[in-house]
Amino acid sequence: MERSSPLIFGDDDLCALDPDLLIAVLPADAIPALTLPNMVSVGAEGAEYLFDFDRVLGVVVNGEARAYPHNILWYHEIVNDRIGDTWISVTFCPLTGLGLVFDPFVDGNLLELGVSGLLFAELGGTLVGPLGGKIVLDAIAGSNGSIQGVNVSNDEREIVYLQPTVNYQITPSFLMEVAARVPLRGQNFPAGPQFMVAVFHRPAGGN
Repeated sequence: MERSSPLIFGDDDLCALDPDLLIAVLPADAIPALTLPNMVSVGAEGAEYLFDFDRVLGVVVNGEARAYPHNILWYHEIVNDRIGDTWISVTFCPLTGLGLVFDPFVDGNLLELGVSGLLFAELGGTLVGPLGGKIVLDAIAGSNGSIQGVNVSNDEREIVYLQPTVNYQITPSFLMEVAARVPLRGQNFPAGPQFMVAVFHRPAGGN
């Protein structure tokens, strides 16, 4: 199995990305991908942590089914696996909860996918006339606190928000924004989306 390079850019690439739109948030492979993980049957020893309501990413190849639990994919994001004689690469985004399954062969070579540590960030721009939009990804992370020198367990706070925003240029000096701040995952923060309306004023001649 050949190890894939973190990124390939070029005019001839089918899915080439502009590197200026990528942010390095972690070193490559800081989030370890799984390759040929041990699988267990439903109800077997080792699967007690799963409940009926837990989400999985399901794959069926030639009648053989596999389920990759979200709560495992959160920590690994990529699984290189083989179902029968068929190799697959399962990819998962913890920020959106979406997954894709790929054929890992390129030009006849079997690739082992890994986590690049890069985040794609397209901020936004003008849509039509004075109407514009943007998407903001916001995150807060912390550690367990302490009270009078005593560490408090299970007090670690983290939250990841996705904030789609629509803005309208009322006049050259006034801009109105309407946004929904949707929590994607986290703990020890108030649950539920937040809705915001804001008006910004830029004085004449200001930047």
